[in-house]
Amino acid sequence: MKVHELMTTEVITVHRGTALKDAARILTESGISGLPVVDAAGRPIGVISEGDIVHLETGEGSNEQRAVDARVERQVSATSVGDSMSSPAVTIAPDRQVTEAARTMIDQAINRLPVVDETGQLVGVLTRADLVRAFVRSDDEIADEIHSDVLHRRLWLEPDRVHVKVRQGRVVLTGLIDTQTDAELIPIFTRRVPGVISVTSRLSWLDQNGRLEGRTESGENERSGAASTVAVTTLLTSERHSILEAATAALSRARALHYASTSEETVRQRLNALFDQLLVGLTERDLGPIVAYAERMADERFSAGYDLSEVQVAFNTLEEATWSCLLSALDESGFAEAIGLISTVLGAGKDALARKYVSLATERRVRSLDVRSLFGGNAEGVPRNTDGWAAGPTGVKPLTKEGPQCRS
Repeated sequence: MKVHELMTTEVITVHRGTALKDAARILTESGISGLPVVDAAGRPIGVISEGDIVHLETGEGSNEQRAVDARVERQVSATSVGDSMSSPAVTIAPDRQVTEAARTMIDQAINRLPVVDETGQLVGVLTRADLVRAFVRSDDEIADEIHSDVLHRRLWLEPDRVHVKVRQGRVVLTGLIDTQTDAELIPIFTRRVPGVISVTSRLSWLDQNGRLEGRTESGENERSGAASTVAVTTLLTSERHSILEAATAALSRARALHYASTSEETVRQRLNALFDQLLVGLTERDLGPIVAYAERMADERFSAGYDLSEVQVAFNTLEEATWSCLLSALDESGFAEAIGLISTVLGAGKDALARKYVSLATERRVRSLDVRSLFGGNAEGVPRNTDGWAAGPTGVKPLTKEGPQCRS
């Protein structure tokens, strides 16, 4: 469900110079608790709420509106909205998911989000009350959204490939899917559908040899391997600066056309945002945020004329800088698991990036990529070099402790 499906489009606004008494009167007469503050061009610059105007005390048996009016008359001084508003305004786009709006409200401890279009113009307001309405939905409505939004629109799968059963918000998924990647992403995105309480996935897929594989995932928040994840996340967080410096320098050396013409500070900020998504994926054991981030990045970079290879280079430089850091800080027993965790998160992002980019370029729907079939053999039959690493046509050598390293 998207923000524009729930937002209020007839929005009452005030300006920076509006008197607080006037803003308070609008709030009480309209029966709302907050107002967007806009500039002369109609772009939100802040929000003014009852809490910004007065600290309300609990009244005893009095009518709420009369109590607010009385306190306003008694306490509000003749200052302007610009002096008391919360600024800058935290906004959201109308095409964002409702679950993203809910997370933003919780993270920012706010009750409403001004909704803005691509030019920054205010087009609506979304409140917590609107979000509550989204979660009061029938099982049929939830199942319909899983079929249309998760399976068809987001993952480009034929909806009849997956049987969706919903009872009192609890979802059970069954069916045969082409790839393990899709089988893992479907329950992740299903959990984000408003009204879903839990998800149990019994999806199956075929491996590269045609054997049936699958697993059951409970809707509970499973934290298997949490200890190793915490250790990796802690290490990466402490070494954020050195990792970003190494990745920024590597991206500069790559001479990607559009990144070369972008300031170093902007490049570092972009890599920092991607690094944040990596940490979220590791901490929450959830690939959804980085997939959504990669899709937004694909839209933005494609519109700006970036080649897919350029954006992939940004992912790769951050991944390599992270690997080098881990290699210098962890012993051999911990490195393999850590690199697997990081590759899983960033790999999901690169997969989503590639799918979105190809779809934008060809106007064709592209499914999740599964490249396992491109690699033959097995662990026992893979030829080895003298140094013990698997031989390959590219001649790529294993990582060494040369290059950017952690301080530890």
